[in-house]
Amino acid sequence: STPDSNSASLVDLHSSMAHGFSFTLGGQWDATPWLSFGLAYTSPTYSTPLEGDAEVDASNAVDAINSDPDFAAIAGFLLEAFLPDGENAQFKAKYRYEIKGFSAPQTVSVGTAVWPTERLVLSLDFRWVNWSAAFKQLDIKLKGGTNPNINESNGGDTIAASVKFEWKDAYIGSLGASWQALDELVLRGGYCYVSNPIPKNRMGPGSPINPHHLAGGFTVSPCATWGISAAAVFALPPPAGEPARPPHPACSS
Repeated sequence: STPDSNSASLVDLHSSMAHGFSFTLGGQWDATPWLSFGLAYTSPTYSTPLEGDAEVDASNAVDAINSDPDFAAIAGFLLEAFLPDGENAQFKAKYRYEIKGFSAPQTVSVGTAVWPTERLVLSLDFRWVNWSAAFKQLDIKLKGGTNPNINESNGGDTIAASVKFEWKDAYIGSLGASWQALDELVLRGGYCYVSNPIPKNRMGPGSPINPHHLAGGFTVSPCATWGISAAAVFALPPPAGEPARPPHPACSS
């Protein structure tokens, strides 16, 4: 929950750690001096659960329940009868947490590059991102709760919950051009389209729904051994009635 919520429990996650690995395989075929084809595959990330320390503050949630006038009349009796600390009960606790189901997706990319002249390169890229397998559901478990009042309310020192994502696969198409304007200067530009993987009923703040992106950049190389590059990505306005969102990470990369 966000810190300004008035009725929800607040969860503060501190340190986190997980271990995982993935691999990428790729190949390129230069059909002619002016035409190349490429293919790449990146595996899913195989990882251990994300683990760390967390603090839970359920005070807001309890206060919201107690603010109900019908419940307030019996709240004191219930707290006194069922909680170890009675009416003076506090609802802050420390936990160890474990999150399963969070991983990076597998991807398949195919592309081609054409050199109309020695200084101009045109490229076309298509990518499939398997979000439907990577972002199905997160299983969250808080273990070893230190607050006896929360433990009594939950029937133990463990809290378990699941968050459904149910993302769809994303399909990404990109067009780009690179022009060596000078021996020391290369200019780049491109367009990227990405299908939105997030179902409408799973949308939230920061959900990337903008499908169209423009990009531009350059590289300055004063000598053959080093250079400076810069780039920017602009997400075009979304369709009418949909909120603006940041550029999609796949296009930013």
